[in-house]
Amino acid sequence: MSSIVGTHRYAQRLAAGEQPLVCFNAIPDTLTAEVLAQSGFDVVAVDLQHGGISILDLPDYVRAIELHGAAAFVRVSWTSPQEIMRAADAGVAALIIPMVETVEQAELAARAARYPPRGYRSFGPMRPALRATDRANEFIHVYPMIETATALAVVDDILAVDGVDGLFVGPVDLGLSMGIPSDKAMRHPDVVAGLDACLAAARKHGKLVGTPAVDTDHARELLAKGLSWVSLGEDKKFVRLAAAEALAPFRS
Repeated sequence: MSSIVGTHRYAQRLAAGEQPLVCFNAIPDTLTAEVLAQSGFDVVAVDLQHGGISILDLPDYVRAIELHGAAAFVRVSWTSPQEIMRAADAGVAALIIPMVETVEQAELAARAARYPPRGYRSFGPMRPALRATDRANEFIHVYPMIETATALAVVDDILAVDGVDGLFVGPVDLGLSMGIPSDKAMRHPDVVAGLDACLAAARKHGKLVGTPAVDTDHARELLAKGLSWVSLGEDKKFVRLAAAEALAPFRS
């Protein structure tokens, strides 16, 4: 696993043996990202896969998140070296790589995120404070997503890849790949068993595992289980819940 480098809360929590809390940012607005960071989340993960945010604007999101001491993660849209390198150039603390199913895909992601000799990332950081290549290689974390039964079958090999710092387990897609409906996946016994297998493999390799939670009780269960970090949701969910709470007294 890479050294835990950085002054953001993600690094501080991990260094203290604590478990960072994460929120995904899908709304295409840097003010939303800044508010999430200011609210106290340790990590704000910018979602280029399912959100409306463009990679061209990513450096502005990273700056808005870092302004309030949170770490900026990004979920890229695919295992694309070009997109991984551009995201790394923006200065993110971690890359979440969706739909990784093979060791070769994990190696591609890990090497695209780092400069030689550990990878083949081309030099050209977008921000002037990020020019030290050795520090950049240690600063960034790479999390392949385990979200299919195919990936689960080779999770130990994926974790053995140099430059893979951990996993992000996607329970809904993992469930779908097993024939489990999306609304049943998060707590389905087969998906829970898959998450447990990922956690056991990560412990063996000394690496990290993150995953999303359904609600507060579920998040507490996951943290008690030993997850390295947990996502409590995304900005759209929090806006929806807060709006519903405000309206409730006025609706029968």
